[in-house]
Amino acid sequence: MLPARESLAISQLVLYIPAFFATIFVVIRHGFHRQAGWIFLAILALLRIVGSGLEIASVKNPQSTDDFEWAAILQSVGISPLLMASLGLLKRITEEFLIEKGASTSSYRSLAIGLLQIPCVIALILCIIGGTDVGSTNSSDRKTGLTHLKEGLIIFAVVWAALWLLTILTVRDWSRIYEGERRVLIAVVVAVPLLALRILYGVLSVFVDKGSFSFIGGGIVPRVLLATVEEFLIVIIFIGVGLTVPKFAKQNEGRLETVELGI
Repeated sequence: MLPARESLAISQLVLYIPAFFATIFVVIRHGFHRQAGWIFLAILALLRIVGSGLEIASVKNPQSTDDFEWAAILQSVGISPLLMASLGLLKRITEEFLIEKGASTSSYRSLAIGLLQIPCVIALILCIIGGTDVGSTNSSDRKTGLTHLKEGLIIFAVVWAALWLLTILTVRDWSRIYEGERRVLIAVVVAVPLLALRILYGVLSVFVDKGSFSFIGGGIVPRVLLATVEEFLIVIIFIGVGLTVPKFAKQNEGRLETVELGI
């Protein structure tokens, strides 16, 4: 019987390899202009594929601490691409509405959504640096690493709260949103609570950091129930939406620029 960690890693490879190619297809279908949401799913899928490969390698070769540590780091950085994907899709809805209505409120909302991606990147960098230091045998480096991880998770939590608020504001415009874009909004609404559980797992892993919630070497069951399942559900939901919603009309590109400039 395979070890639990190896079984989980193999399962993720089976799930994320086809998900990666499906996401690439969605990105090509919609194009790289404006709709940045789906590209972050491709990044997440790639991270999961590489991380799972390293996890399998660490099980096969337990003497290699580098594989184990990097597997843990890559498994921990799923929050940023999921948040940025959600923000990207929410921005798509806002821009479709902005094109049609020319509303300044929607323009400000679109700007706010775009700006929220900056703290996401900062938090991601903090988590990568922190995760690298946590794997150190030096107690001082490990303490510093945990501090960076905590800072990163706090930023993620704040961004999630802003995403939740912006989603509620967008839902209030339901009657004025195109039918196709409503499916995108439903996907984001479903993703928000799933993201909350994923962030909760990250918070527990760095603020508790022992037993089942240890950042490195934590329990498999909490990881699956609070992180793995949520991540893949969001990926599947967003891919499904990407395959079914209409393309963002190319002619709208010029119209969007005109509206944003107030012309």
